[in-house]
Amino acid sequence: MDSIGLDTVAFIHYIDERGYPTDKTTDYLKKNYLDQGKLGAKCEKGGLYPAGHTTKTTGEQKSNHDQLAAPSLIDIEVLFFGLPEPIDLEINEDTQTLFWTDRGDPPTGNSLNSVKLEELKGLGHGDRNPKYDILTRQLHEATGLKLDQVNKHIYLTDLGGTLYRVSMEGKDKKKVYDEEAAFSGIGLVHV
Repeated sequence: MDSIGLDTVAFIHYIDERGYPTDKTTDYLKKNYLDQGKLGAKCEKGGLYPAGHTTKTTGEQKSNHDQLAAPSLIDIEVLFFGLPEPIDLEINEDTQTLFWTDRGDPPTGNSLNSVKLEELKGLGHGDRNPKYDILTRQLHEATGLKLDQVNKHIYLTDLGGTLYRVSMEGKDKKKVYDEEAAFSGIGLVHV
């Protein structure tokens, strides 16, 4: 997040939308970084990392995403290996289920998938992937995912410009909107 600019990160809208406290999130970022001119890797004052800092190791190719790698691997837990191209994910806390879209190639890509969180406990490096369910297929490079737990639906978007609605089990897929566009995500508001 340091490489896109902390000023961009400070305006993340879901902090307010979801009712998260701002004193340890956006207010903290504004007070301790933005107000001091520390905008991240794009400025000479730095940000979360010193100016010019990279988390790339020697020999890795430089890119505009140099600060996106984690500084240490102790805080990363791999849940799956070899998925085609997972994009968006969300957890249903009531059912303890992880959902994700995958825009990779079929047979397992272009899909909505789910796994019970209990299946992920105790996995070690090199273990086989836990069993997961492919809930719906034939999306056109699936990107966005939003659980509507009030109405028991899942909304999905794809790069083909389609908004879909499916049941929480992935059944009854319906096109809600289909135009020439490219969606990269989705938000949901109940009014």
